[in-house]
Amino acid sequence: MKKVISIILILLVVGGAFVLLNSKDNYDSSKYYLSKDSGSIDFKLPDQFDKAHSLKSDTKIVIVAFVKKDGHTVREYLKNHNPSLLQNNHAFFIADISKVPVVIRNMFILKDLKKSKFPVLLIYDKKISKSLKENKEGIMILHLDNKVIKSTDYIHNQKQLDKLFKK
Repeated sequence: MKKVISIILILLVVGGAFVLLNSKDNYDSSKYYLSKDSGSIDFKLPDQFDKAHSLKSDTKIVIVAFVKKDGHTVREYLKNHNPSLLQNNHAFFIADISKVPVVIRNMFILKDLKKSKFPVLLIYDKKISKSLKENKEGIMILHLDNKVIKSTDYIHNQKQLDKLFKK
């Protein structure tokens, strides 16, 4: 009985230490931004490897997923295509993870995203999320010309993503 209690205590201590190590937020909000007004957008955001990406004037498409289901839809689509599909189409994919607790983000989400062969830009900051999100459902598609928003669409599945990249 003492061995069982000792093993349980050791597992609790090790598990607690693991959670504590993964609960540290490494995001530095002073390094990143996203500004969007009615006619234009600009940003500097980190990807899953903490590499900064800035919007370029030749960017044509920005894909934004605000919820887990939509993020998975986009990631599954991109996994099944050339890893340079975004780059070849002058596009960025942004996932909003601002509502996810730090422990969950560090233990699961970032580890899973690091398996992707394409950059996933991340929104950690709730203020940035609010400035970008319009009260509509689906995957936001921003069509740009020199950082000017020409149109905004909302799509819901991989077939619509396929049409986006087949134009």
